[in-house]
Amino acid sequence: NELLQRGWIAEDLVPTGKLSSELLSKLFPKKRFFDYVFGAANNACFRSQLRKNATLSPLAMKIWQYKVLERAAEQKAGTFERRKVSAGKLQKLSRMSAEPEGLKRVKGFLAEMGIILVILPHLKKTHIDGAAILMPGTRRPVIALTLRYDRVDHFWFSLFHELGHILKHLGATRKFILDDLEILDCETKEEREANRFACDTLIPAEEWRDFFSEGDYSPVSVQRFARKIGINPAIVAGRVRYETNNYRILSQNVGYDLVRKAFFQEYYR
Repeated sequence: NELLQRGWIAEDLVPTGKLSSELLSKLFPKKRFFDYVFGAANNACFRSQLRKNATLSPLAMKIWQYKVLERAAEQKAGTFERRKVSAGKLQKLSRMSAEPEGLKRVKGFLAEMGIILVILPHLKKTHIDGAAILMPGTRRPVIALTLRYDRVDHFWFSLFHELGHILKHLGATRKFILDDLEILDCETKEEREANRFACDTLIPAEEWRDFFSEGDYSPVSVQRFARKIGINPAIVAGRVRYETNNYRILSQNVGYDLVRKAFFQEYYR
């Protein structure tokens, strides 16, 4: 049982049959979070519902959301105000990607802006990469990342994608947005906006056009451009691979096996 292996439920509560609402409430006893996630008011917009030829578990998705809220409630953060998330702060966050210890500074930097970051691996049959969630009661925004792909480029794009949802889409009528970022052919207007926000905030649009139009996507060129704009070259390499739809190139430049170790205690908790 995956939940037992992770220590999310006690051994004597491992279900042997169909999960009833009564049993679920015993497995996940924090009523405020349980009602928020399992109640009829949960209007989660889930991009992965459009994934083809995949078996998805709505229950696993809800359990994951519940655990995100539980983990988020353990953390402290400042007061969140959209207007205080300035272009300057976003640029500072993006440039943190180039710092040797940048990954370890992200959580504290977001907390200063009133945003909680939770690292929580996905459950089987969910395909979740990340989520933007409003906490019940406080309406404090939470970014949850699964680190499903342990790559530097994927981390930073996922982070800024969820930031885009927080700044543009979360509110009274949208409290959960869950993302499977492999889905490319079924994007809603919200997803296109979040993608564009992530792309243009990490790499200014004009700078990207100039670089991309030159057609030199060698590792040396990627590193030179990344230094020029002050970000991790893995982000540039990932963008090149996506824009060219060629995932055979720059595979040594996207920062494999570096992210989970930076969040070791949370990821393997």
